[in-house]
Amino acid sequence: MTVNKTARVQHDTPTKNRFIGAMEATGKLRQSAAKYGIKPSTASGIWTKYKDTGTTKNRPRSGRPPKLTDQPVWHELKKIIQPLPHPPTSVPKLIKAVQDAWDALEIPDIDKYVDTMSERVQAVLDANGGHTRF
Repeated sequence: MTVNKTARVQHDTPTKNRFIGAMEATGKLRQSAAKYGIKPSTASGIWTKYKDTGTTKNRPRSGRPPKLTDQPVWHELKKIIQPLPHPPTSVPKLIKAVQDAWDALEIPDIDKYVDTMSERVQAVLDANGGHTRF
């Protein structure tokens, strides 16, 4: 959960997903929201967004693009870790999950990003540091 300067709370995706699971199991918005520390008005928005889009992920926002060098590889790691039946609940478990995911990465998964790195760098230069298609 991230708190910004205007005291708005942005709940992380796993918390929102657990809330969605509780909603699907019970159908009770206030109880499900309270269980995960989400305000009912926020929970209502999360539930509506999930029903409309099928996801709870936040939309990309304007601003500085993600760091060019490691973002795609982290994406590959997240694709391995997120579907785990029991997500890591502590730092040591997260470290272990990332290490296991790293070991599970196939060389072609990494090579596809290494092979396009010069193209990625050129796209950022052409965009004067702004957004690119990557």
